[in-house]
This record gives sequence, structure tokens and C-alpha cells, in this order.
Amino acid sequence: MSCEEKEIKNIMIEILRVAIEREKDSFDYYYSASLKACDPSIQKFLLELAEMEKEHRRLLEEKLQQLEAEISVLDGIRSSFEHYE
Repeated sequence: MSCEEKEIKNIMIEILRVAIEREKDSFDYYYSASLKACDPSIQKFLLELAEMEKEHRRLLEEKLQQLEAEISVLDGIRSSFEHYE
């Protein structure tokens, strides 16, 4: 992996971390709002939105783990060949 590719992956990792935090905030917001809702249909709707945010977060965390693992493996491979240079 070139330095440019690694930099792009690191930027993607940072974007994913920010997105995960925003999904957490959105979940908290919808969940908190559902607790305050008096109308059961509104409460149900808000809980559904909270669950959507939870799933978004899970997908983003999965992608983050994949990218971090990819960088780790490639860095390990590269470092094992550095002494040949």
C-alpha cells in the first residue's frame, strides 16, 4: 500500500469514527425523545428511529474494524520486509 493509499484509509477511518459518534448521538436523541412522548404511536416511531441509528452504528463499526485490520496487516507485512531494503 502506497503512502497515498494509507493516507486515504486513515482519512476514511477518521470519517467513520466521527460518523459513529453522530450515530450514537442520534440514537440517544431519539431514545430520550421516546421516553418523553405521551402518544404511544409517536413513542414507537421514535424507538424505531433509534433502532435504525443503532444499526447504522453497527455497520459503520464493522467497516471501521475492516479498515483498521487491513492497515494493520499491510503494515505488518511491510515491516517484515524492511530489513531486506
